[in-house]
Amino acid sequence: MSLAIVGLGLVSPWARTAEEHAFFLRAGMPGPPRAPLFWGEGDPLKVRVAPWLGTGTPLPERVAALLRTAIADALRPLVAAQAPMPSAMLVCASTARAPAACAAAEEAAGEHGAALRAERVGEDAGVFSALLRAERLLREDPRRVIAVAGVDSFVSLDALRAWAQRAPSPWAKQVPPLSEGAAAMVVMSPRLAQEAQLTALGAVLHVAVAEAPARDDNDDVVDGLALTTLLREAPAPGPFRFAFGPATAGALRTTEWHYATARNAARFERACAMCSIEGEVGRCGAAAGVMDLVWGLSAMRHDTAPLPAEPRQPFLVWAISPGGTRGLAVVSHQASAPSAPPAAAPRPPVLFAADHAPSHRPLRASRERPCLHAPRRLPFAGIRAGASGEAGAPGSPPLDGAAPGEAAAAPGEDDGAGSLGAAPRTRDALPAPELPVVAGRRSLVWMQGEGLAAWPIERFYQRISDACLETIAAVLRSRATYAWSGREAHERRILAQADAAAAAGGDVIGRALAYFHAALDLSGTTRSWAVAFLLGLLDGDDAMRAVLAALEMLAPDALDHGQAVAEALGVSPHPGVHHAMRLFLGSVHPVARAVAIDVLAGRGALGADDVRTHLLDASPAVAAAAARAAARLDVPAAAPLLPHVRSLLRSPHPAVARAAARALLLSGDPSPYELVRASDPFALGLGLFAAEIVVLRGDAGDLELLQRLLSREPASPEHLAIVARFGHPGAWAYLVHHLNDEELAGNAAAALELLFGPRLEPGETGVAAWRGAIAALRPAPDVRLLGGEPWRPRAAAAALRSGALSQAAMQPLLDELGVRARVRCRPRLHLWLADSDADLRLAADEASARDAGYRAGSWSVASM
Repeated sequence: MSLAIVGLGLVSPWARTAEEHAFFLRAGMPGPPRAPLFWGEGDPLKVRVAPWLGTGTPLPERVAALLRTAIADALRPLVAAQAPMPSAMLVCASTARAPAACAAAEEAAGEHGAALRAERVGEDAGVFSALLRAERLLREDPRRVIAVAGVDSFVSLDALRAWAQRAPSPWAKQVPPLSEGAAAMVVMSPRLAQEAQLTALGAVLHVAVAEAPARDDNDDVVDGLALTTLLREAPAPGPFRFAFGPATAGALRTTEWHYATARNAARFERACAMCSIEGEVGRCGAAAGVMDLVWGLSAMRHDTAPLPAEPRQPFLVWAISPGGTRGLAVVSHQASAPSAPPAAAPRPPVLFAADHAPSHRPLRASRERPCLHAPRRLPFAGIRAGASGEAGAPGSPPLDGAAPGEAAAAPGEDDGAGSLGAAPRTRDALPAPELPVVAGRRSLVWMQGEGLAAWPIERFYQRISDACLETIAAVLRSRATYAWSGREAHERRILAQADAAAAAGGDVIGRALAYFHAALDLSGTTRSWAVAFLLGLLDGDDAMRAVLAALEMLAPDALDHGQAVAEALGVSPHPGVHHAMRLFLGSVHPVARAVAIDVLAGRGALGADDVRTHLLDASPAVAAAAARAAARLDVPAAAPLLPHVRSLLRSPHPAVARAAARALLLSGDPSPYELVRASDPFALGLGLFAAEIVVLRGDAGDLELLQRLLSREPASPEHLAIVARFGHPGAWAYLVHHLNDEELAGNAAAALELLFGPRLEPGETGVAAWRGAIAALRPAPDVRLLGGEPWRPRAAAAALRSGALSQAAMQPLLDELGVRARVRCRPRLHLWLADSDADLRLAADEASARDAGYRAGSWSVASM
């Protein structure tokens, strides 16, 4: 058997296309709102609802809307290629849902000029009977095109009444929440697909079905023999790495699968991913078999499965119908091309001349580093007035409208419990229940009230985008503060979220800017990084123009946000970043110019003359960025700029003075340290950075100065880390004192380990234990320490290589090596792991090389 699969469609409360399911489920999107359904005793019944349909859509219309969406997506490639339309439609549906499903399938095909009669072929495992039927039809006429679809929904009083009134099943435990969904695929002969110039997304290589006595409505012993035989006879070139089926959809299916796989363990790789669409989106009834096949093929094509997939690697799909039918198929996939633009001559982006969005290319998951994506999306049309009439609110043209039958909420209408950030309503606040449904000895009641209205489609996608960006911002904070050894896991999660936001397509840029606008009043800069990172993954000139639009929403003194955006663009795979930054230098907005300086300097594309010009800029954002750029220059190139940098020490803006002080110290100029020692007013505006200057350049006699600088503000984790990094053994009393502080005890213990090393035995804690450990160490009072050993570049290099430090802890140590050991390498820790790791190794190697000329434990600063 070889059936070419040329079209896929999939819809559930989580997503509306097969591609979206591949990326949204990989990213772990938040679940859709639940129907307000309760048992009579008050316990909620979990029922997942497609938000754009709400709960007011009658069951026949609901089934029709779900199936039309899936079929339309599956037919999209055929419509684009003007290929032959299906001549037969085989539908998996329950007996109750079959009339509405078949009518909807015929109507959906008819909208594309396909006059056909839909035929029901069973329930969950009916997809395999349908594929066997399709093979027979193609043997009779190889030029036929066959569509296979499935649909089911439990979001209806009628459906729930029928479900609740069934006799209690012995297999009812472990059933996922009730849900709804539909899936469709189009198959034809490989030769016809080639003639029609259609891309074969995958191929059905083998299908088999069998009957067994154990069903949902009896208590026959589940022996797994039927599925065992199907699995044993399934052809494959090697062990399976992936299996898609209802392994978590109730005890009957789980037990059958466990028996079958245990008896055929050699058919699977040791690390095998066993996935279930119902485990992800909820119980989908008769549609589950088709949904598992479509989701599995989409996940394999887009490389979003839990394990990496080889090209054309076969995978298993299986299902069990309530009536006892078991089915299994072996399917291979055709991987989508990597998400990268075709090779072309470099050209400057048309950022300010016209809107442009690239043609759609199938997305492929970013696994190791960010990839450029070209989703099916709208071009960015600039900033327009928001719904409140507020100038500067972001937006793009609306989508082409809701799908047939999808109602949009009226202006100002909200569904309460389903909206982001809304407080859930209590059961007492809901109106009286109506239409009780009897389920054994328990009654089931439907609560009418808020949370039932259908969402506009764009609201659904805005929720997805907001969730992705918020997660990216949260993970980014962890990426900076957790150990370097865990960085890869954080970056994989960031990539999964960004891929999902991009896969939503449509007004992806408008959604990102709406989130950016809403987040401006919130603390922190990680949300700005998240938005700039997402925009930097989108192919098309307009993506870079959208970055500029975001920057122009910022206040002129939003320096931290500008730095975050620059770091995000520093890891962007967009080919137009360099040209865009050249254009940003001409922007009237100072933060946009500062971002351009940071990005270009990080790429080594900003010369000393350019930096000199920007050092003279009156804007604090630009001056601070220019000072950071000066710190990245070679010492000979930076030397003529030092007078200009030195003048910035008197800037009333602390960020400018801090950047200038750091640049001077890294260039070998001690003036910032001398001003701090002299208690110059310059030091008053630096905050904790004045103490950092003492750490970078100070000597053993500066302990009292350090304590005086730190006493200006309440103790914090940053205070303790600075004291530990200063390396003076006499600071032990200050650190031990804070072991009694409930809020800072953990930070104090970490600071003591940084200064003296891990001296306590397992289980030992507290002041007495540390006093004894330090006394036993007997450190010399004039020797600078790091981890209990005399400070030296080689020890610092070992700490960098260990992977135990966080990015936040590495940067001060790198600055210290730059000032005290004259290590020239400036690692860009904001880059993706593969690149930042390479920079870090170079810096550590240089530090080790300079160790020979450095006296261990000394406070000296090497000459330039």
